[in-house]
Amino acid sequence: MLSRYGLFCVMLLLSTSSLAVAVQFEEGEWHTEVRVEFNGAIFPVPFTTKKCLTTDDPVPNSIANNANCSISDISDTDTELAWTLHCDDAKGSLHGVASIVFVEKGFSGTMEMDIRDDEGELTNRHRYHMSGIRQGPCKE
Repeated sequence: MLSRYGLFCVMLLLSTSSLAVAVQFEEGEWHTEVRVEFNGAIFPVPFTTKKCLTTDDPVPNSIANNANCSISDISDTDTELAWTLHCDDAKGSLHGVASIVFVEKGFSGTMEMDIRDDEGELTNRHRYHMSGIRQGPCKE
């Protein structure tokens, strides 16, 4: 079972800031599914969201900015978007490296996430499997 801290980690994964990139994809409302892999097992229930993806904000699943998180090392090609996520709070830190590949009206990718306690000791390592499908134009 995914712990309360694990769910917190998923929420931090989903936070981001605005980015301007050149990756090629069709802007619009995207349905995204995230499956969490923990100790080699996939959590049975995926996390799903809908979000309007634009060239100014192409990272799927982003929610309101989290003051404790930052996005860095952003890179992109015509079809791939990659970034690093780092979060700190009183419980410890998260460090994730992610990439997704857009193909036609879909994308898939992963994030490797290291979770450290407040003393800097590695406590968990998760992998997030992300996929998405464009649903149509953004709703205003």
